[in-house]
Amino acid sequence: GKGIKSRVRVSDDKLRVVIITDVHRKLLEDDLVAMNIIAKKDEMLDAVGRPSLAVVPAAVAKGNKYRGMVEGILNSYLTKHRWEVVNASGDLDKMVDAIGEVEGAEEDEAAKIAMAAGADVYITFEPKKERGKEAYGKSVAYGVALKAYETTTSRLLGSETVISPARASWVAGEEARALQDAASDAMAKLLPQIEEYWKEDAAKGSKFYVVFKNAPKSTDIKMNSVFKRTCSRVKLVRSTRSEVTFRLQCKMDNLELAGAIDEGISKKMPDVSYDFAAKNRNNIIVVFK
Repeated sequence: GKGIKSRVRVSDDKLRVVIITDVHRKLLEDDLVAMNIIAKKDEMLDAVGRPSLAVVPAAVAKGNKYRGMVEGILNSYLTKHRWEVVNASGDLDKMVDAIGEVEGAEEDEAAKIAMAAGADVYITFEPKKERGKEAYGKSVAYGVALKAYETTTSRLLGSETVISPARASWVAGEEARALQDAASDAMAKLLPQIEEYWKEDAAKGSKFYVVFKNAPKSTDIKMNSVFKRTCSRVKLVRSTRSEVTFRLQCKMDNLELAGAIDEGISKKMPDVSYDFAAKNRNNIIVVFK
């Protein structure tokens, strides 16, 4: 239980006391900010910047007739509120193929598209349509389900589903207005969840998904040694005869990391030949020849 658990005198003028108690995290944080021990979360976010976002249809929404409409609504909402939105519908096929399977991704295709486009976070969407009870069942309720994932880790950062009130399906323009309301409401609720995570984590460094294709023997061991010296977090996610993949968090940008990889390969594997197939914002692909 709570209370004083022990008292130990460590010197003539020092006493060590162990106490178990409840701590109000927000009040403690405010006190530490006031004493200039830590920075405000808003100031931390200003320092690291907002994440770049990509809007990608969920796998189940590929054939949905409202897909294009909702995608446009969501991108317009983000742009209006001054988020950096990357184009996830460009010519990314070659890059997506080069990335290969993204380990642990709930939405593998969306993860690869976001990575190829250089987005820090990707948001999947699914338009929804439900039969209403009003007007003898002829009314329709439209909605949107959103999920936000960190691109490099595929970690789910938040989700929101909003169903608008049932509308008269026979009135022109009602479905567009309903989807507009639902999509905007869902995004407004989702963005604070993304920001909260980003404030906490981005200050620790940038995250990368690094792939070595046609990897020589012991590439995993050798590059793990290189990354341990240059990055704060290193995780080997896949190692096969032909491919080695790492997830990293490093206080450097993509070009600085590419330089560290280049130097590491030159020292650890001086006789191999290789090229960089990609040096994106959060994804680096090395292809050995």
